[in-house]
Amino acid sequence: MQLENKLFSWLKFEAKLGEKSVQCKTHFLNIVQLFNSNIRTFLFQKFKIMKKEYQKEDMTIVWDNSKCIHSGICAKGLSSVFKPKEQPWIQTDGADKETIRQQVLACPSGALSIKD
Repeated sequence: MQLENKLFSWLKFEAKLGEKSVQCKTHFLNIVQLFNSNIRTFLFQKFKIMKKEYQKEDMTIVWDNSKCIHSGICAKGLSSVFKPKEQPWIQTDGADKETIRQQVLACPSGALSIKD
């Protein structure tokens, strides 16, 4: 019961933060990974956690927003491809395949990955 109270207090805190809650969400989800899958499923639905895929020739770039810590390393390192203020935010026409691959591998959280 004490554990459930802690989880729900995090949810209330999360709701107060609104859009500024991304880093708290990541921390919270790391905690939730310790608990059962029902709680994880509930949170994934609440926070609309998803993976998006972007194509560059025969390479697929995968972005998992549940892992993203918004360090900005992708955008700072390759701003011609990673444009967080635009839609879609990953624009693969901005660089060649190998350059994109190297920048994806530099992602500190693993939110960006390559699927060949």
